[in-house]
Formats: sequence, C-alpha cells, structure tokens
Amino acid sequence: MPGNPSSEIAESVIGREFARKQAFASLAERDEILAKALAFAGEPEWREWPGGFAGICRLIAAQQISTGAAQALWRRVEADPAPVTAEGIAAADPEALRACGWSRPKVAHLKSVAAAEISGALDFARISAMMDDDALATLCTIRGIGPWTARLYLMFCDQRDDLIPDNDLALLESFRILTGAETRMRPAEFAPRAERWRPFRTAAALILWNYVTAHRNAEKSGRDTR
Repeated sequence: MPGNPSSEIAESVIGREFARKQAFASLAERDEILAKALAFAGEPEWREWPGGFAGICRLIAAQQISTGAAQALWRRVEADPAPVTAEGIAAADPEALRACGWSRPKVAHLKSVAAAEISGALDFARISAMMDDDALATLCTIRGIGPWTARLYLMFCDQRDDLIPDNDLALLESFRILTGAETRMRPAEFAPRAERWRPFRTAAALILWNYVTAHRNAEKSGRDTR
C-alpha cells in the first residue's frame, strides 16, 4: 500500500537536515579552522534555489557584484509578474533588460544562455543526471556560464554536496581572516587545501561564507571578532 506522500516528504526533509548537521559536525571535528568559524558564527542556513533557466539567471545576476546588489537586482526581476524563461529573455529588447538593472555584459550572457536552452545545447535535466565533473564541463561550454556560476548552480540549484568555488573572493577572505594570514590564498593554493573537506565541500563553503558575513557585521557594530 502506498505511503502517505506528506509523511514521505517530511521524512525526506528531516533526513536532509540531519545529513547537513552531520556534515557540519564532521567538518568541525576534522578541521580546526572550520571549527573556529562555526564557534563564532554558528551553523549556516542551507541554500536551496530553484534550478533551470531561472536559477542560472539568478546566478548571472550575482556575477562580480556584491551580495546586496545582486539581491536588489533579482528582487526587481521577481517583481515582474512574467516568469523568467528562455523564450522571454530571447525575445526581450536588450535595452529593456538594461533598464531593469542588467549590465551590458550580463544581458549578453542572458541572451547566450537563453539561446543555448532553446537550441537544446543546454539541457538542465540532462545536466542534473551527470556526474559533477561532466556537469561542470557541460555548463562551462555556454557563454556566460563560467566555473563560479556552474559550481554555485550545482551546489544550490542541484543540491550537490561536494563542490566549492575556489575562486570566490568571499571564501578566500574568510579563510584569510580565520588563519590570520596577511594576504589571501590564490585559488590554485586554496583548491588543494579544500580537498581535505571532501565529501562535504559545499557545507564547508557555507561555513566560510557565514563566518565572513558574521565577522563583518561584528566589526561594523564594534563587537569582539576574536
């Protein structure tokens, strides 16, 4: 006899939450830097974003700007009652998109990704079924989707557990503060260091982002950041 769908969903959610707490606990036990970050800032919230074309657009909005600016841009997008679709972006006047706050390069990226989905070159269902490396490589063949965008899409739209954007400046700055270093690691140095966080590198990234945000907030309010 089939189970109760609501009960099965609840059990799935509880299972995910337990697994995430286990990931944070494991990382704290294995790495004193991450333990220090968790002790200061607490456990971060997990990010779960819609996938598909709209998910990629949200990440294009966040490319090379502050989190606050990206959130403001995406709020303007969400305020439009029309759904964000490849067909809609392909048909949109570039200047109308610019008027909404998209920069000229980002408009070009949106148009490129829209064309790729319409042509079938970008198939989100197929990407979801791929292994991490294959999914990353496929996403990065599309103009407008680089390694940072591809990794965040897979981490938070596809809910993959073991990826980290090793070129993310906030992660590098967080690690610099935690280690007391004078300068940030280069991505080529940080990537091997992050290997010790397998198979929970997504959780490690969340810990570091959460720490750097808490540290900045503490500095602004004059609280002790040690």
